[in-house]
Amino acid sequence: MAFPNASEIATDTWTVGALQKTQRGLSCCPISCDSKPAVYQLTSLSEPLLAPWGASAFKDPEATRLNVDTNLDENPKLQEALERVDEWAQAALTKAGMPGVYKPLVVANAQYPPRLRMKMATVGQHATRLWSPDKQPIPDADLRGARIVPVVQFSKLWQASGMTGLTCELKHAIVESSAAAECPAMF
Repeated sequence: MAFPNASEIATDTWTVGALQKTQRGLSCCPISCDSKPAVYQLTSLSEPLLAPWGASAFKDPEATRLNVDTNLDENPKLQEALERVDEWAQAALTKAGMPGVYKPLVVANAQYPPRLRMKMATVGQHATRLWSPDKQPIPDADLRGARIVPVVQFSKLWQASGMTGLTCELKHAIVESSAAAECPAMF
């Protein structure tokens, strides 16, 4: 099944569902697109995104829900599309009555290139599926230094502890390459 690409993101077709509370106290509103999940392939096979740090959870080596950052500096059109999604999310959060400091999808600071942060599930029926370029499943790939073609779902608006945001779930990724290798000898 082909997924729409980033240039086809049309937030005016997105619907924000009713406010819900999770078991952990998070307030959230699900997002759908024409009554289906809002799922998009962000790049083409010829324009994969660099995942410089791989997948991780801050100070939690046992976590099954990880963050994956990808650099956007090589794809300014994607960055612009995601910044428009951020603008939509801020307006939708206000309309839904969910105040707080917005945590954007596009993270920018002086030390690193602009990047997109996605959530990656490692277990269960919603676990992220990783694929080789020849469409073979890859179990437990190390994404450090890999170039990936992400398929994401913009799943929900959320609010917790004075912060708000939009969850971008990594559903599938074609893993083009990985820099995971042994450290060279130093002596």
